[in-house]
Amino acid sequence: MTKNKQIIFEIKKITKKKWSKEQDQVLYNILDFTKRGKWKFASMMLNNQKTPLECFHRFKKLNDNFYKGKWTKDEDEKLKKLVEKHGKKWKFISTLLGNRSNKQVRNRFIDYLDEKILSTKFTKFEDKSIFEIYLEHGLNRNIFLEKINGRSFRQIRNRVTYLLKKVKKSINDKTYKDKNENNSSIANNNIYNFNNSSSL
Repeated sequence: MTKNKQIIFEIKKITKKKWSKEQDQVLYNILDFTKRGKWKFASMMLNNQKTPLECFHRFKKLNDNFYKGKWTKDEDEKLKKLVEKHGKKWKFISTLLGNRSNKQVRNRFIDYLDEKILSTKFTKFEDKSIFEIYLEHGLNRNIFLEKINGRSFRQIRNRVTYLLKKVKKSINDKTYKDKNENNSSIANNNIYNFNNSSSL
C-alpha cells in the first residue's frame, strides 16, 4: 500500500464516537511525557480505537481545554488529600481532578505542597552542590531532585538564578577594581613622568 493510500485509508477509518474521559487522559498523558507529534504511537496506545489524525485533533482541543491558570486553595487541598490517599499516582490523580494534566499535578505538589520540602535558608554546602551540578548538567530537573534532598526544583531553579547573578556581580566588581587599579597606576606613572620632565 502506498503512503497516500494509507493516509486515505486512515482518514476513512475515523469514527464518530465521542472520546471518553479515560481516552482523553491517556492521550494527554502519553503526549505529556513524550515528544508531541507521535500520533501513530498515541493511536496504538489507545488500541487503535482512534486514528492518528483523530489523536492530533483531539489533543489540540484538549490542550486548549486544560486549565492553565493559578491553582486555587480548593484545588491545593483536594490535591493534598488525593496524594495522601492514593500516593504519587499523578495520572490517576489528574483523572480525578479532571482539569489538570498529570504534569501540572506532579509539579504543583512537588514544588509547592510537599511537606518534606525545606523552607530554611540554603547552606553553603547546598550552594556549592547546586552550582557544581548546574555547571555539569545545566537545569536538569531529574538530576537536581535526585542529588539535592529536601528542596523543590522551583527552589533550586531560583537558587541557580541567584548564584549566577552573584557570580556575575563578583566578576564585574573584580573587573571594575582591576580597571581602576590599572587607571590609577597609569595616572601615577603620568604624574611621575610629568614631575621628572618638569625638573629637567
